[in-house]
Amino acid sequence: MTFKKLFNIGYALFLLACLLVYFFIPYTYGWVVLVTLAVLFGTYQMIILWKLKQKRST
Repeated sequence: MTFKKLFNIGYALFLLACLLVYFFIPYTYGWVVLVTLAVLFGTYQMIILWKLKQKRST
């Protein structure tokens, strides 16, 4: 898979998770969950970039 395809899948899951948080998590805890989701998405991006760079170099 290409980076763009993996990124789009991850971004779609991130948006779906944000919508679920918006509707189901109380307002007082929502920002903590949203920040956690953003950090997880950033980590996911770094992992797929690293894996694709490894794959390209071999």
